[in-house]
Amino acid sequence: MLIRPATSGDLAACLALDESYTTNHVWQIEARSDEEAITVSFRPIRLPRPLTVQPADVEARRQEAWPRCHCILVATEGPDEAPARLTTRNGGDLPSRLTPRNGGRDGKSGRAGASEVRGILTLMARPWPRTGWIEDLVVAPAHRRQGVGRALLGEARRWAQRQGLSALLAQASTQNYPAICFYQECGFTFCGFHEHYYPNRDIALFFVAPV
Repeated sequence: MLIRPATSGDLAACLALDESYTTNHVWQIEARSDEEAITVSFRPIRLPRPLTVQPADVEARRQEAWPRCHCILVATEGPDEAPARLTTRNGGDLPSRLTPRNGGRDGKSGRAGASEVRGILTLMARPWPRTGWIEDLVVAPAHRRQGVGRALLGEARRWAQRQGLSALLAQASTQNYPAICFYQECGFTFCGFHEHYYPNRDIALFFVAPV
């Protein structure tokens, strides 16, 4: 597997990545308030049947957000790599947007590496409080549970360290139990929520991890 900066040749494949997910659990919010305290708690509940969620307006959201991102990474099978091997391209900061690439390694096409895009991570760096905000972390359904998300996140952490950032911040809907579990398994801890973060009024949970 190859983790590298995205290029203009990856754009169509990145926009087409399937962001849908299926879950057996969701997080439920319970809020209580009185004169002395406001208490909010979350707990996972099991659904009576699996729920498949297809986020809306994914392509438009990505096209609007990506020009603002400072780090855009893709995971592909490198043209000269065995599928199970992970490599990264180092040597400088990553581009702030999808940029044309000079030449190709395999000469097959104008696409970057002529390889299938298996996942993408986009990140926005905020100088204060020195935090990298993960805008998107999406893995194609056929390649989930194979370490792709962890590999993308690991390279994003290294990029954040080079930029002098102190933490990464991620968000997930209360319905996206698989994403919540993923971030927790990767060392992220719950740090807040927003009841009206998404256009469909789903509740967003926020998670933070040091870099």
